[in-house]
Amino acid sequence: MLITVYLFGATIDHTCHILVHEFTHLSGHSNIMVNKIFAIFCNISLGIPAGISFGIYHADHHSYMGSLEKDPDLPTPF
Repeated sequence: MLITVYLFGATIDHTCHILVHEFTHLSGHSNIMVNKIFAIFCNISLGIPAGISFGIYHADHHSYMGSLEKDPDLPTPF
């Protein structure tokens, strides 16, 4: 029973994160404000308010993809 609860919760959590990702790419709706509102709404279940700031850092990731100094999604050499 407990494994079912964890699998269900993990699936919802991952789905919400994917939706936040898509809304920060402005691909969920043609209206930018609607994308931002839905990104915030989908972020509520994740517990940490990062829906909008994720979009800023994720845009940097796409701008500087693979650059060790500027890509925020790359791990440090440490």
